[in-house]
Amino acid sequence: MKENELLDDADGVRDEARLSKMRVAGRSLSREKGIWFEDGLNSAERDIRKAKRIELWSQEYFDLLKRHSELGALLARVKSALIKVDSTIYFITKAPVLQEKSLAPPGKKH
Repeated sequence: MKENELLDDADGVRDEARLSKMRVAGRSLSREKGIWFEDGLNSAERDIRKAKRIELWSQEYFDLLKRHSELGALLARVKSALIKVDSTIYFITKAPVLQEKSLAPPGKKH
């Protein structure tokens, strides 16, 4: 697969919702259950629960892009991804990151 290559459907129309693999910004990714995973991550690194979560369009998101501008092309294409930058695993997510308090059953206080 070539750089920035997306798999096309039979008519040659790109439909990223149906893609299962892509290569962009020097990284190969595979999609599973709506999440793009950087290829080459081991099973421990693929554990989303242990990754540093960053909400799409948050200040942390833009800070990450500022520190690693090479991620711009990749993050422009995906809304949910697990990637490794330096030695940190990031889970970029479009959904708001849940706070512990929001996980408490109704009527319980922290």
